[in-house]
Amino acid sequence: MTQPRSPKPSIKFVDEYCAIYRNIFPEVRSFENFRNLHLGMISQIKKKTLPEIAKVVGLENQQFINHFLTGSRWSLKSLNKRRLELILRVLKERSLILIHFVIAIRSNHGVWLPKGQSVRYNKWRKFDRVFSNGNQEVRYIREIIFGRRCDIRYWQVTTDTEKLPENSTWFLMTHVPGIKYSEVGNLYGLRAWVEYGLKQSKNELGWADFRLTHYPQIQRWWEIVCSTYLMVSLHSSVFQKSHSYILRIFA
Repeated sequence: MTQPRSPKPSIKFVDEYCAIYRNIFPEVRSFENFRNLHLGMISQIKKKTLPEIAKVVGLENQQFINHFLTGSRWSLKSLNKRRLELILRVLKERSLILIHFVIAIRSNHGVWLPKGQSVRYNKWRKFDRVFSNGNQEVRYIREIIFGRRCDIRYWQVTTDTEKLPENSTWFLMTHVPGIKYSEVGNLYGLRAWVEYGLKQSKNELGWADFRLTHYPQIQRWWEIVCSTYLMVSLHSSVFQKSHSYILRIFA
C-alpha cells in the first residue's frame, strides 16, 4: 500500500505550529491549504483575498484553497477546540480573566420586566480607576437592578454623583460571572484596549477579506484568522508578557 506523501516544507515556525493540527485534516492537500492560509495571512500583501494568497504562496490559482474553505471535510469545532487547548497548555497555571462582555449602553436602554417587578438603584460606591500608564483617578459606581438580579447586570459609572456630567458618566452592561463593583470600570477600560488591539490585528490578517457567501464558510475563515494570530503570538516573546490579554481575545 502506498504511503501518503509528507507535506511540502515551508517556513519552519509555520510548519511546526500547523503540525499541531495535522490530524484534524483528512488529506495532505487539505493540511497544506490550511498552512497556506496561515502563510498568506502573515504575508505582506495588502488584501488577504484567496487569489492574492494563492499568488503569494506559489499556487496557480485559488481553486484548492477555495475548496478547502467551502467543500473539504474537516471540523471547525475540532480546530477551535485544539486552538483553545493550546492556549491553555501554554498558560499552564497562570492567572487570567475571561471577559464575556462589558459594554457601554445608552441611558435610555430599555429592559422588559415581568409584572410586579421594579427597578432599583443601589448606593454609590467609590473605586479607583486604574489606567494603562499606572495613573489612578477616583470614580463612583452603582448597580441598577431591573427586577431580579441575573447574569446580565447594569451599572452607572461617573466622576461626580451630584452633577452626573454627560462626558464622564457611563451606563454599562456586563456579562462576567461573579464580577465585583470594583472591577466593572477597570474591565470596561481594559475591554476598550482589547477591542482596539483585536481590531488592528484582525484587519492586518484579513478578517474582512473572506469574500465568501455562506456563514459556515465564513466561520472557517475567521477561525483560521484566530489560529494565525495565535501562531504569531507564540512565535513572539510578546506572548509571554501578555498571555492573559491573548486569552481574552481568543476565548
